Amino acid sequence: METLKPQVKRFPDLEPLRVDPEREQSVQRGISRGLSGEVKIVGLHNRELARFLESDQAARPVCSSFTPDHIVYSGHKPLWIDAQTLVSEHAVDRTAELAGEYIRREGVTPKIALAEGTGAFGIGTAVRQAESAVLVFLDTVKVAVYSESFGGPSFMPEEQIQFIREWEVEKYRARINEAERQKK
Repeated sequence: METLKPQVKRFPDLEPLRVDPEREQSVQRGISRGLSGEVKIVGLHNRELARFLESDQAARPVCSSFTPDHIVYSGHKPLWIDAQTLVSEHAVDRTAELAGEYIRREGVTPKIALAEGTGAFGIGTAVRQAESAVLVFLDTVKVAVYSESFGGPSFMPEEQIQFIREWEVEKYRARINEAERQKK
């Protein structure tokens, strides 16, 4: 890192931010409702993340996977909850619909949800799992920022992401986790 430091144009600003607690609770209720079953949700709010959550376009550098661990712990891509949903009269219901649509489209429960202008939310069957998702996603944010100095983000190719997602060992682990989530 010392060798690269002089070439880094910008370092991640991880100073925590306060968010509207009502909006945060609304997002969490919507996610929980959409995932049918008890889930644990952990929020992440900092200055750097706020920059990425200004729009779906701004979020692109954090919306895929840099490594297999990102796929395993924070998912292959996050659930995106747009600002229009968050300010609507039926924000909780619409967020639940988006979570359900994600599951139908992707075939898995999201491990990270990004709420435009609000924050990131780690999702798991246990608090520890949700916290792990957030920590690994925070790594995604850092990689995205550092990569700005070296040509921009370079995600794993889609076929490699699909390989990890379809890998028998990973599918087995995911089925076990899903069965445990459904029991709760």
